[in-house]
Order: sequence, then structure tokens, then C-alpha cells
Amino acid sequence: MTDLPRRYHLIVGGGEVEAIELTPGNLDKAISWVGGAGVGVVEIDPFDDTLRYVAINLMTIDGIVRVSQGHFVIKDALGNVTAMGPNEFNEKYVLNDG
Repeated sequence: MTDLPRRYHLIVGGGEVEAIELTPGNLDKAISWVGGAGVGVVEIDPFDDTLRYVAINLMTIDGIVRVSQGHFVIKDALGNVTAMGPNEFNEKYVLNDG
């Protein structure tokens, strides 16, 4: 895991995207990376105020999507952004080492 966007390759059908996994440490970087398409959210656990969770309300071509901590923000070659949960992301994409 890294706090910066990385390049990934679609397993079936080819194509590349850039993606970043949302963590408490990279909320501001992720918001900056989507270039104004997202608003950061910090939620406080109602039973334990020492626990904080981050999210982004992300404007996509399909409308506003909530990107939860641990999920991926994805940017395609055209600059369109979307979100995907970690299980689905890891089934569809592999890190492009080249």
C-alpha cells in the first residue's frame, strides 16, 4: 500500500488506470489528485471518539459516490474518476510494474 496513486493494468481486456487506496494518511493527497471532484469526510465513531474513519464524496460521471476508507479511487486514461471496493478492485486489476 502506498499513499500515492499507482498504475494498474486491467486483467481482462487490457487498459490501464491510476488508482489510490484511501487511507487516513492520504485523504488530502487523494482529494488533491481527483482535482476538485471530491470532498473529504472524517467520521467519528459514536461509541469511541478516538476512532476516526475517512471517506470522500466523489463526483463521477454516474453521480456522487461515497469512497470509504480502504476502497480505491480510480482515474482512467480520459481522467474520469470512479470508486471500487478492495475485493472487486483486486479481482480486476494488477499493479503495473513497468
